[in-house]
Amino acid sequence: MSEGAVSNVSVSGATVLVIDGNDHMRALVRATLQALGVATIAEARDGNAALRRLAAVRPDLVICDAGTEGAGKVLEQAPGMPPVVLLTGPSGAPDLADRAAAVLEKPVSAKKLYAIMAGILGDGTVSPD
Repeated sequence: MSEGAVSNVSVSGATVLVIDGNDHMRALVRATLQALGVATIAEARDGNAALRRLAAVRPDLVICDAGTEGAGKVLEQAPGMPPVVLLTGPSGAPDLADRAAAVLEKPVSAKKLYAIMAGILGDGTVSPD
């Protein structure tokens, strides 16, 4: 996807579920999503809470920290599961990454997050660079 095409995709109508056990990191991702114009943001602090929230929130996209308790459970819920963007540290998460729609290494960059979201919500092409 060309950069021009990415910049024309709106993410403001998306509903996003953020899953992270770290309150500070959830707040940072929420602030980044708000800066990108995303109006509907739900949160969960672990995989079990996320699975309960999925039915109620019906997100278009899930952002899940690879180190969060129960992250694997979230990625296993394939039928009807929205695309998952996996947040990882520098070492990655090879055991989970192949089950995610995209992987984003921390620290979270608004530009890279937007490119991933626009690709997934736009035409399905993910190009974070």
